[in-house]
Amino acid sequence: GTLLKLKRKGVKLVILSTSPYPLKRANYRVRDSARHYKIEKYFTEIHGTREDPDSKGNYILRLLRKYKLKKNESKN
Repeated sequence: GTLLKLKRKGVKLVILSTSPYPLKRANYRVRDSARHYKIEKYFTEIHGTREDPDSKGNYILRLLRKYKLKKNESKN
Protein backbone atom coordinates (compact mmCIF):
# COMPACT_ATOMS: atom_id res chain seq x y z
CA GLY A 1 0.00 0.00 0.00
CA THR A 2 0.83 3.67 0.11
CA LEU A 3 2.46 3.61 3.56
CA LEU A 4 4.85 0.86 2.51
CA LYS A 5 5.77 2.73 -0.68
CA LEU A 6 6.48 5.91 1.26
CA LYS A 7 8.57 4.06 3.85
CA ARG A 8 10.60 2.36 1.10
CA LYS A 9 11.27 5.78 -0.45
CA GLY A 10 12.71 6.92 2.87
CA VAL A 11 9.88 9.30 3.75
CA LYS A 12 9.72 9.96 7.49
CA LEU A 13 6.14 9.36 8.54
CA VAL A 14 4.92 10.63 11.90
CA ILE A 15 1.61 10.35 13.71
CA LEU A 16 0.75 13.23 16.06
CA SER A 17 -2.63 12.71 17.65
CA THR A 18 -4.25 15.26 19.96
CA SER A 19 -5.55 13.73 23.16
CA PRO A 20 -7.31 14.91 26.33
CA TYR A 21 -5.22 12.50 28.41
CA PRO A 22 -1.95 13.18 30.25
CA LEU A 23 1.01 12.88 27.89
CA LYS A 24 2.17 9.40 28.96
CA ARG A 25 -1.32 7.94 28.55
CA ALA A 26 -1.87 9.85 25.29
CA ASN A 27 1.32 8.34 23.85
CA TYR A 28 0.29 4.86 24.95
CA ARG A 29 -3.18 5.18 23.41
CA VAL A 30 -2.02 6.42 20.01
CA ARG A 31 0.73 3.77 19.79
CA ASP A 32 -1.72 1.09 20.88
CA SER A 33 -4.12 2.19 18.13
CA ALA A 34 -1.31 2.05 15.54
CA ARG A 35 -0.44 -1.48 16.70
CA HIS A 36 -4.10 -2.50 16.61
CA TYR A 37 -4.41 -1.39 12.98
CA LYS A 38 -1.02 -2.94 12.16
CA ILE A 39 0.44 0.32 10.85
CA GLU A 40 3.02 1.03 13.57
CA LYS A 41 5.87 -0.42 11.50
CA TYR A 42 5.42 2.22 8.77
CA PHE A 43 5.96 5.23 11.03
CA THR A 44 9.24 6.76 12.13
CA GLU A 45 7.62 8.24 15.24
CA ILE A 46 4.22 8.05 16.92
CA HIS A 47 3.18 10.55 19.59
CA GLY A 48 0.15 11.75 21.47
CA THR A 49 -0.06 15.48 22.16
CA ARG A 50 -2.14 17.55 24.54
CA GLU A 51 -5.30 19.42 23.55
CA ASP A 52 -3.44 22.72 23.92
CA PRO A 53 -3.42 24.17 20.37
CA ASP A 54 0.27 25.08 20.66
CA SER A 55 1.23 21.55 21.70
CA LYS A 56 1.01 19.96 18.26
CA GLY A 57 2.65 22.90 16.50
CA ASN A 58 5.56 22.91 18.95
CA TYR A 59 5.98 19.17 18.48
CA ILE A 60 6.08 19.59 14.71
CA LEU A 61 8.76 22.27 15.04
CA ARG A 62 10.84 19.96 17.25
CA LEU A 63 10.54 17.15 14.70
CA LEU A 64 11.56 19.47 11.86
CA ARG A 65 14.68 20.46 13.81
CA LYS A 66 15.41 16.85 14.76
CA TYR A 67 15.34 15.71 11.14
CA LYS A 68 16.90 18.95 9.85
CA LEU A 69 13.93 19.77 7.62
CA LYS A 70 12.56 23.14 6.57
CA LYS A 71 8.86 23.85 6.98
CA ASN A 72 8.36 23.82 3.21
CA GLU A 73 9.84 20.30 3.04
CA SER A 74 7.13 18.85 5.27
CA LYS A 75 3.60 17.83 4.41
CA ASN A 76 0.73 17.72 6.87
